[in-house]
Amino acid sequence: SSEEREDRLMQLISPTLFLYDAIPGGVGFSEKLFELCDRLLEQARERLVECRCDQGCPACVGPLGEVEEGARAIAIDLADWLTGRIDRPRGPSEVRIQERERLEQTGAALPLGPSGLPTRQPLSRA
Repeated sequence: SSEEREDRLMQLISPTLFLYDAIPGGVGFSEKLFELCDRLLEQARERLVECRCDQGCPACVGPLGEVEEGARAIAIDLADWLTGRIDRPRGPSEVRIQERERLEQTGAALPLGPSGLPTRQPLSRA
């Protein structure tokens, strides 16, 4: 019906996460994952928040060298939005600025090189 199509359209306008299965016909996890979606998002956020790394590591956001500076803070921002803690995500640019300021205050930030990208040498604690 027209009403059902409108409901489906609204679901796609809302934040949507698609999970794909590479096995033809799937392995049967889709329904269970859908049922557990809120719980999974909460647990993913919890893992991000409780991780003891500074910017992201294999335990919270992915393999080293595959994630950019501030990946953990960006992922927490997105998780906060997906779990309804904030009305809208701040976005990577704003999150990176705030995260860089936080890291500079703790002395954990990597200095920016001539290209504007972080170097691999930590700031000296003079």
